[in-house]
Amino acid sequence: MNRSLRIAVVLSMLLGGCISPQTEEELAACRQDLTCWSDKYWTTAAPECERLVTESAPGRFRWDLGIRVPMFDSVAWHNEAAGAVLYEGQVIRFKMESGAWQRMRYGCTYDPASGVVALLSIRPAE
Repeated sequence: MNRSLRIAVVLSMLLGGCISPQTEEELAACRQDLTCWSDKYWTTAAPECERLVTESAPGRFRWDLGIRVPMFDSVAWHNEAAGAVLYEGQVIRFKMESGAWQRMRYGCTYDPASGVVALLSIRPAE
């Protein structure tokens, strides 16, 4: 995990995000709230997503992460019934064959039941 991502994870745990549900009732309530549910799993999803996106680079790549630039700029339910969350972002650039740097949009679908990123999509950002 790169340094900026580690810092963002620590800051999120200290300053932001929902407090991890402790009781079954809190977990059930969290499960119904996309923000709470995605906050609960993003610290697990982010390092795996980073690894998969990086491994997909055709060559050189550059992350544009920072404290004020999160890895993910949106979250959505991929499969609400299963609790699978789609995390999306566009803070990586791939060096193309032409030599130009292309910002890429990636989507990582995290499945809490299996504990892995089950789907990955990468395309040029608009």
